[in-house]
Order: sequence, then structure tokens, then C-alpha cells
Amino acid sequence: MNIRNKSLEIELGILKYRDSIIVDEFTQSLGNITINAHISSRYCKEGLQNYKWYFVSLNFYGVKLYRCEEYEIFNWKEWDLESNFVEVLDTGWLDEYGLSKQKYRFLILKTYDFIYFIVCEGFNFLITGKSN
Repeated sequence: MNIRNKSLEIELGILKYRDSIIVDEFTQSLGNITINAHISSRYCKEGLQNYKWYFVSLNFYGVKLYRCEEYEIFNWKEWDLESNFVEVLDTGWLDEYGLSKQKYRFLILKTYDFIYFIVCEGFNFLITGKSN
């Protein structure tokens, strides 16, 4: 199943490999989801290899719905995603739930262990630390 999607570039670049994002913690609170993770610098854009790891926090706000699938179970290969963090451009998911395409975004975050499908108003990305 091909879906129109576009890569979302974060401060560290466009991440394209399964082991580029490793989740350390997932929390949900009052319409917000926070995913704390670490990212290997070898998958970051050129010039960011001074450290081995970047510790990051992704905060999704205005979350209306989400789903999480274990990487090994979900048949994500059929989705033909451009990278590990994408915005889905054409989806029936927003229509199915009566959500405005002007207000909400359908995002997919593919990590080492899980794939997160999140419909939200937006997200913030923050580098919280660096390590060798």
C-alpha cells in the first residue's frame, strides 16, 4: 500500500535507518505524548559526528489518537515510508474520525522497536544531551 508521505527533517537531519532512533521512555499525559530517545550520530546529517549519541525529546501535542505497533509485527514495508519520521499527506484516518486536515497532522515515527502512528496538532523536538 503506497501512501503519500514526506520526510520530516529534525535538527539532526532526516533519519533513515531502523537503529537510528532508540526509545528510552514513552509517556502520555492530557493530550500530549512525549518520547525520550537516543539517536546515533552516524545517522545524523554531516557535521554532527562529534558525539556518539544525541539524547532527544519529541513532544507531540494536541494528540487526538495514536497507535503503537511492535516493529517486527507490523507490515510497515508495504507503506513505503520515505524515512523514519514522516507526515502522511493523504489518509482516510483524519476523515474517518472527522478531524480537520487544517488543524491535525498524521505523523509516523519508526523506531528500533516500535512504530508510532500519531494524529496531533504538532510536535516539538529538543536535544536534551550528548554523549561519547
